[in-house]
Amino acid sequence: MSDGRKNIVILGAGSGGISVWNELKLAKLDESKFNVILVNPSPYFPHRISAIRATVTTDGNFDEDSWFLLGEKFNQGNSKLVVGSVVSISDNEDGSGSVTLDNGEVIAYAYLVLATGSAWDSHLAFPGDQSGSKAWSATWRAKFEKAESILLVGGGVIGVGTFIPCF
Repeated sequence: MSDGRKNIVILGAGSGGISVWNELKLAKLDESKFNVILVNPSPYFPHRISAIRATVTTDGNFDEDSWFLLGEKFNQGNSKLVVGSVVSISDNEDGSGSVTLDNGEVIAYAYLVLATGSAWDSHLAFPGDQSGSKAWSATWRAKFEKAESILLVGGGVIGVGTFIPCF
């Protein structure tokens, strides 16, 4: 999007990145001056809180319902979704710069938002796409089923989301 408008580039389409994108859209930025570009390695947003259930139970349809396609909503007007992984970020003296993606695409920015999320491990380290999540969840369900005991630390949403279907 090199059309004379300033690019606001958001890296990461998780809860943080999508929240920033929504706030910018609600702010009704002047589309003649700004582009909003959301960069994510996958065209999907995994709702991890609901996806927890897919790793411990087959009840419900959590394997399917926990993944949302980042589709047309992000490709309207001055907004664009770019699927790719960032391999480098270059900055200029004036604070602008560019990000380079794994496919070689270079995206210039006037403003850069880093919303890369968290690194998850164990049963929450889902693959980057919906197609691999079913096998991932099935593998973890089998591990939970074979476990002689399970220790859950914390009563937050992850602990409770894992605990309730197990017992």
